[in-house]
Order: sequence, then C-alpha cells, then structure tokens
Amino acid sequence: MPESTTANNARSGGSGIVQQFYEAIGKGEADTLVTLVNDHFDPDARLVFPDALPYGGTHEGAKRLGKMFAGMATAPGAGGPGEVALIDMIDDGDKVVARVQFTWTAPGASESIPHEALEMWTFADGKVTELRAFYWDTHACAEQVAASRA
Repeated sequence: MPESTTANNARSGGSGIVQQFYEAIGKGEADTLVTLVNDHFDPDARLVFPDALPYGGTHEGAKRLGKMFAGMATAPGAGGPGEVALIDMIDDGDKVVARVQFTWTAPGASESIPHEALEMWTFADGKVTELRAFYWDTHACAEQVAASRA
C-alpha cells in the first residue's frame, strides 16, 4: 500500500531524493541540484511539462535537466518557480508523487502568480527516469507568458 508522508518527515530512497530536490529549488541551491541530478538521475531521464504551456513538452537528458534545474534555482526575476513548498508525498516504491505549492514568474513578467502542481517521479534501479508535472492552472501560466511578451 502506498505510504503518505509530509515534507517535514525526512525519508530515504525515492522520497528522500524528491524532498532534497524541492528543498534545493526552494533555497536556490543550484550546485545541490546539479549534484542530485548527477547522482540520482538516469542519463536518459526526462522532464515532461503539460503541452498546454508555452514551454511544454518533453526535455531529455540528465545533463540538460541539471542545467535547467540550476537555472530555475538561480533565476529570481528572470522567470521560474519561487517560494517552493513541498506539501505532501506519496511513495509507492518506483513512483513518488509530490504535491508542491510555489509562485511562478514568466520570463520578463513583473509579478508572480501562486501555483500548485502534482509531480510524478518515476524511478528504476534507484535512478530518476522521468519527472512529469501536472499543473493546476496551465491557463494562468500561459496568460502570464503572453502578457510578458506584449
């Protein structure tokens, strides 16, 4: 049976990696994110964003993902997530689902919007093979991107 845990409850294995990831994003620790990716992501790992987003689609390769995550962590004002909070996790061994709240700023936008997502992490042989994001309000993100480009 899947196990639920809160962000304040340190875990090992997949949920421990997930918890470390969100802590590093929230603290802007780019080097920690790159180390996590190097140590715990399969070389062919992929990140899947909803297609409805302007930046949606699949991004492949651990090296590329490490650079993307580092950029997200160090780009205040330039776009991306901020004020990241891991609210809850469900750990089912090879799958971990995280509920995350954060602010999000489109590149070039002057204000952030509150946001929430479920992110499903898939593991094989202890390595992350896929991170798939399910955003609550893709329309709000797309609107902010469009407004920042106007």
